Parts: sequence; structure tokens; C-alpha cells
Amino acid sequence: MASITLKNVPEDLRLTFKARAAEHGRSLNQEIIQCLRVAATLQPRQNLEAERAVVQSHLRQQEAEGFWTTPEEIEAFIDEGHA
Repeated sequence: MASITLKNVPEDLRLTFKARAAEHGRSLNQEIIQCLRVAATLQPRQNLEAERAVVQSHLRQQEAEGFWTTPEEIEAFIDEGHA
């Protein structure tokens, strides 16, 4: 396996990872690798405006049917990747 050296890591970030590692029962190295794995699999959000347009369309449909969705529910809907 390859090794990577990180330089100039801010102390607050190091402490955050150290706390997360302890919380998850991992070494600092294992925790950082896990975070990198998760970050590497995330899909970038290409067009947030298009996602919002889809949600707004759903909202109009719900209103027409007598349902109501709050702005917070719309944001949660987008954040969960349902748009």
C-alpha cells in the first residue's frame, strides 16, 4: 500500500479527526482513510438549480392536490438526493 504524508494540518482539524477516531474505535490513520473513502464516493451536485426546479414542481403538484410542504421539507428533500 502507498503512504501519503499530509503537511500543515491545522491543529483543530487534527483534533477533530482524533476525536472521531476515538468515537469510532479506530486509529487516526484508519479514521482518515475512512473519511477519504466516503469523500471519494460522493457524487458532486452538478446543477442545484435543476434540482430545486424539480422540487418546486413537486410542491406545485402537492398544493394542487391539497397538500402543503414547508421550505424546510423541500431543503431536506434536496439534501437527501431525491430531486
